[in-house]
Amino acid sequence: MIGIVERLVVPSVTRPAIRSLALSSACSLLALAALVGAYVEWVIPADDRLERAEAAYRKATLEQEQSRSQRALFEKALLTQGQVDTFWRALPSQDEYAALAMAISELGKAEHLTIPGMNYHLEESEGRLPVKASLSFRVIGDYAAMYRFIHRIETAESYLVVESLDAARADKAARATSHAVVFNVTVATFLRPSPPRGNMS
Repeated sequence: MIGIVERLVVPSVTRPAIRSLALSSACSLLALAALVGAYVEWVIPADDRLERAEAAYRKATLEQEQSRSQRALFEKALLTQGQVDTFWRALPSQDEYAALAMAISELGKAEHLTIPGMNYHLEESEGRLPVKASLSFRVIGDYAAMYRFIHRIETAESYLVVESLDAARADKAARATSHAVVFNVTVATFLRPSPPRGNMS
């Protein structure tokens, strides 16, 4: 066995070979360091820039969606405001309340109905809000005329609502006409507050 060990001779390494090997190792390490430096300098920041760009894109997309939804909401609010304004202008004002009662009375006369009198009720005004007003009256006449009268009230442009309608017992005068029917009617609407009047000094 000693003979085998003796045959293994380690070649002698010369100084220039060691220098060459060291220089080669140093160049490899330097190239590796340059590669790591380039990776750190360009690839990692590029990933960061990409992440920031994607985050900015997501934020812009979200803001655009919010802007679209706010615009749609604003357009819907404008449409609703227009509808409210149209409805508000169609309501009769408190100054027109007496004329409204006269119009109902005239409508009854046009249908050959008798309206002996009316009871008026106007709720208290709460600032600039609409005020509920109601008219209660008795109507006497032919059933077909009564039907047309009620229909015309319900389809009037003044937003009149028949709150109650009930048959009543006819008095002796109404019973004399066999075709006459008697109804107690309550009609309601909402009135715009009257505009404030200026001081006349």
